[in-house]
Amino acid sequence: SESTLSACADHHSCANIDLNRTVKLPCKCGNATLSQLSSTVECEVCGTQFYYSFCFNSVVPVGAIWHCVDCGQCRDSRESHCSKCKRCSFTSDDGQCKNCNLSSSSGFERS
Repeated sequence: SESTLSACADHHSCANIDLNRTVKLPCKCGNATLSQLSSTVECEVCGTQFYYSFCFNSVVPVGAIWHCVDCGQCRDSRESHCSKCKRCSFTSDDGQCKNCNLSSSSGFERS
C-alpha cells in the first residue's frame, strides 16, 4: 500500500532532516523512522495513529493536530482557518472567530 505524505511533510523541505532517524512513539509502545512518520503510522501494539509534525518537530497523534496549508503551520485540531482574517483561530462559545468575530457558519475551513 502506497502512503501519502502528510500535509505538513509535503509543505516542508526535508533536505536537512535525517529521515532514517528512529524516534519513540508517544504511546511508548514502539518506534518509527521519520521517513515512516512522514505519513500516518499506526502503532502495532495499541493501534494509535501518529505522524511527524515538522512544524513542531515532534510526533503527534492523528486528529490532535492538523496542518493548515493556507497558514503553513500545524494547528490545534480545535482551530479552523477563517476566510475573513486569513488566520487560524479558536471560536468563541457563540461561534465567532476570536480574531475578527466572523460567524463560524460564514467562513471557517480546513485546508
